[in-house]
Amino acid sequence: ACEQTIAITVQNPTILSIQSPPIITSGQVLKLEGFLKTSSDKLPLADQNIELVIDSVNTGIMAKTDSAGYYMIEHRMKNAGIISIDVKYGGQEFYWDATANAVIEVVPSNNKTVIGLLLMLSGISLACGYIGYRFYRKNRKPVKAKPVSRRKAKKVMETPVTTEVLPSPAAQSQDILSREFDLVISFPGIIPPLPDTWSIDDAFEVACWLKDANQQPVADRQIEIGIGSPITILTTDINGRCSVTLAFSEKGEFEIEAAVVNDGQNGQLIHSTKVVRIVDYRDSIIQDYKALLERFKSKNVSILSHNTPHQIEKKILDSDLDIPADALATVIACFEEAVYSSHPITRQEFVRMQLAQQEILEYENQSQNISALIPK
Repeated sequence: ACEQTIAITVQNPTILSIQSPPIITSGQVLKLEGFLKTSSDKLPLADQNIELVIDSVNTGIMAKTDSAGYYMIEHRMKNAGIISIDVKYGGQEFYWDATANAVIEVVPSNNKTVIGLLLMLSGISLACGYIGYRFYRKNRKPVKAKPVSRRKAKKVMETPVTTEVLPSPAAQSQDILSREFDLVISFPGIIPPLPDTWSIDDAFEVACWLKDANQQPVADRQIEIGIGSPITILTTDINGRCSVTLAFSEKGEFEIEAAVVNDGQNGQLIHSTKVVRIVDYRDSIIQDYKALLERFKSKNVSILSHNTPHQIEKKILDSDLDIPADALATVIACFEEAVYSSHPITRQEFVRMQLAQQEILEYENQSQNISALIPK
């Protein structure tokens, strides 16, 4: 008889996500953030090193993940051009390595072009037009949309409450209770003019801001977060802010509710809602592409069912429509990647598609407005 022993290390696969802006200006600080989790059970990996690589060159810049597996890296971009960004996790004894990639465009600081060119009828500068559009998106009244689904979302991570909390004497507390509250729900991961849309099974941060009638932050107040039913109760920090990270396992529209808890009494002081649409990014890109084609057909562009995407692109550019060629090429590229590729479609592709089609619609609407002013 004989015997042999061998040691085997079983490693857990990991997932590293990345979120970055699609375009920045040279000299601007690039902010990258994401999560490191196990692949099977989506458990966060804390205190792990994440390294920044730019155009395949190690920068030596690193960040550590927190208890939720979250990391953030900041780096000032100097050179203009199309830049490939990698964030890398080297792995440990029981965890595989992981890499996430993003591509951004760094434009010169004196370049006034931006994604989503917004031509203003009055002829003011391109940059001012974009700022005006951002101001409109920020200040317009929210749509009172009823949720298609009120199912619960999984609570992934609750942002820790800041330990430095302002003391509030009983008299001050009673005074605050008698004043009007301003409770605002925001989605920090979604930057206007992008729609309030996110992906299934992806970490999604919901933040709440509480101010009094004088627009001063209200600290140390409990905020109840729910979707149809309560999920968690948070406490505002010295900035009047609290947040929670959720993950939605199903597609649909979800109405996120927030309410200030009335201390020691029944009822709530103020209630606020905000709707988020959860989609599969691949399906969303395909549906947006089809909707855009139907719009072109209604404008008398002869698009046939057997036409390839590039044949369709040529027909649109050859039509009488004033369509930006670069934006249309981005739409075609995003659609082909969603349909023909097997790799995951990330938020980066979704954002590119959204900005490109918004640019197309803005050009089209602006051309119609200008045509209407031309004397017959």
